[in-house]
Amino acid sequence: MNLAVCASVLLACMIPLTVPAFAELGAEIDHGVIKSGTSDRIDITFTQYLEQYGDIEYIIHITKDGRDVFGPTNLLFAPEGIAGIETRFDEAGTYVMSVMIKGAMYGHVFEEVIFEIPVYEGNADSKPDKIDEMRKNRIAQSFMRLNEGYNDGLVYTEWRTTYMMVAGDKTLQLIYDNDGLLLGKAYSCINLMEDTSFSKMLVKMMKLGCPSGDLEYDRALKSIRDTKIVKIFKEAYPDYEEDLYKHTHSYEYNIEVDGAHLEIIYHSELGVRERILFCERYDSIETHDRKMARRIKECADPTRHPIILDRQVYPVPFASMKYHDLARGDIAGDTVIHAWYDGTSDVTAKITRGVESVPVGVSRSGNAASVVVSHDMGLAAGCPTDGRCILAGDVITISAGESTTSVPFGLTDGYVTLNQMTYLRGSDMIIAMYDPDLDLDARQVESYSLDMLGWRSEIADISMGPLGGHDVFNPEPDMLVETGEHTGMFQVVAAVPPEIGGRVLDPGSPIKIEYMDRGPAGASFVGEYSTTHAEDMYTANFGVTIELDQKRYTWTDEVYIMVIAPDYNINQDEMDAIGTDGRLRMYTTSDAVDLVLHETGRDTGIFAGSVLLAGFPYNADGNHLTGNHAGHDVWQDSADTLRTDNNDEIMAIFNIFSGDSVTERAQVMWNTGEVEWIQESYMPGTAGIARIIDPDMNWDPNRIDSFEITVYSDSDGAETKVMVREIYDSAGIFTAVVQFADTPQEGYLHAVLGDTITIMYDDHTLPAPYGVDDSQKIYGSALIGSPAPPK
Repeated sequence: MNLAVCASVLLACMIPLTVPAFAELGAEIDHGVIKSGTSDRIDITFTQYLEQYGDIEYIIHITKDGRDVFGPTNLLFAPEGIAGIETRFDEAGTYVMSVMIKGAMYGHVFEEVIFEIPVYEGNADSKPDKIDEMRKNRIAQSFMRLNEGYNDGLVYTEWRTTYMMVAGDKTLQLIYDNDGLLLGKAYSCINLMEDTSFSKMLVKMMKLGCPSGDLEYDRALKSIRDTKIVKIFKEAYPDYEEDLYKHTHSYEYNIEVDGAHLEIIYHSELGVRERILFCERYDSIETHDRKMARRIKECADPTRHPIILDRQVYPVPFASMKYHDLARGDIAGDTVIHAWYDGTSDVTAKITRGVESVPVGVSRSGNAASVVVSHDMGLAAGCPTDGRCILAGDVITISAGESTTSVPFGLTDGYVTLNQMTYLRGSDMIIAMYDPDLDLDARQVESYSLDMLGWRSEIADISMGPLGGHDVFNPEPDMLVETGEHTGMFQVVAAVPPEIGGRVLDPGSPIKIEYMDRGPAGASFVGEYSTTHAEDMYTANFGVTIELDQKRYTWTDEVYIMVIAPDYNINQDEMDAIGTDGRLRMYTTSDAVDLVLHETGRDTGIFAGSVLLAGFPYNADGNHLTGNHAGHDVWQDSADTLRTDNNDEIMAIFNIFSGDSVTERAQVMWNTGEVEWIQESYMPGTAGIARIIDPDMNWDPNRIDSFEITVYSDSDGAETKVMVREIYDSAGIFTAVVQFADTPQEGYLHAVLGDTITIMYDDHTLPAPYGVDDSQKIYGSALIGSPAPPK
């Protein structure tokens, strides 16, 4: 596969993958009335196109009576609009158009759609059309001469028009933009951008029929060798070695000798994109095009001793000042200039403004020299206060022997960026502040106070350093630290605080992180005026969902509550709690209680807990001899329980914002009890189990409750009291074992063969419309007789 061909916008080179089984891609065409002797356009629409498929690779082939009229040729449909083709229909009759869909970005489909296109008799003397104009191109003329029996046509997309000529396995493309500008040419194995000298080579290759040689490689090598900088390098270093490496879309050219190395990146379509010169003698890297030629000559000439500075522009030093309007601290900065000189002459320096200059001191150690420039070392003219100063536009000049190098001072714009726009409260944000004016020493990793950054939100406007809100942001490190030598990018990792000064930062809160640039581009000195760059961010607002474990409870149930609130997952390494600030409450008509729920695990954002319903003081079993002194079976409640009535409603409310909350409701209602023997019949002299199902009698979910019921039989008219006990705490299901005897005996129920045995339960906890003064006797019966299976 020739990667140069793949670079063409229309010739498709795709990697086969597996398309999902549900993929169905079809095609439809649209055209007007077509008459012979004319060229007409046919639009193609791909039906049931799914965006995730990306580009669609297809083949168009139009024939008449087995003769090729257009194609076959590979095309690529990008979802920019309807694809279209235009070709000439010389004869009337029926033409057959095949659209073979080979695949999409995510796989191959291999689906062919056949269309019949009627062409009616037309005017054979039609005027020249667009295809006729395209045929006049010199390369197209060469293709015609070399390939008898060719066919041709136009292919349209939203952005480009391509004239295509096809003859067997040979395809020529001339690619134009919508303004008619020729963008590129492609011939089977060749892809070239517009270049007159290579048009001749393309025609030559057409004659040779795509030999194995790589024209693109040769073109890249020739283009690179023809650059001025390579010619200068070869002239300076006659004993050079060179090589060219081919990458997917570019070439890497290297030419080198001992002590010098030039690297050039050449893009297949954009030409030379990057140059890097390394000179071992000066231990320097040069990327500035205008200086590269001089540096090559200096590097190659051992008699020359140039002065090399570490920058093209130096930041303006500044006096002590407040660097952000939210900060209360001041900073100051001196600019350090590093120079390299391998001669023996003395190194001097001066600062120039117009025709005036003032000398400054130079420190030298071996071949290295440095100048430390403070804000008051320049000239007096134009300074904001009495005394001397450094202004943007001033020039530092370093001299030694016959060598002199000058570089200006200047100011640039700074800004601040964040690694994302939305953050969970308590999560980390990466703040990057870019300002080359603060990169005062290119050989040092510098740092500045976080008070240079401001935090503005609905709950606080503070600086982020020690003089502001440093502790709530928990920064790491404690300062804005440069990401490396001479980057001008300063970075810190800080937490998004859940609250500041006792005020809670709500989900969805807008926040601005500000950097005030006191020395923007255009200013004469730092502090003349400022511009503030703010980066917007928001606390995440995923919302809150409350779930109760039931829709209906009885008066003494334990209510389990779960709150799904990712925004309140403050600390991803610990299990958080919600409700400590009174945001979560549960209500009934007669009571309310604050809830505190704990996260179910680290970093889940799901909080769970429970609350006990305390009911109200009431004699639930109708027996004044049980319960407390008043006969109440339910009477206790505490600060962490919730009183309820027999017909009530529970509301769990989570207050998110002021005036905004999430609510979940459930009913509280008594139930009608159920009474049964667990078998339909029992043999005389055996035992039976009486069962009462009534959640209302579960007076305390944390203990096993009990109460009395009545049993009797046909043979024993006297009612016998039996104590039923809850099968486990909070079950609401109660049982008792009743012994049967065929003769009257104490502690036994007298029941003989054929008797009906009956349970009677007096239910004093009935649902609405019954009230607390109502009760109802509920019965359950079985037979003394032949055995029967359990219910």
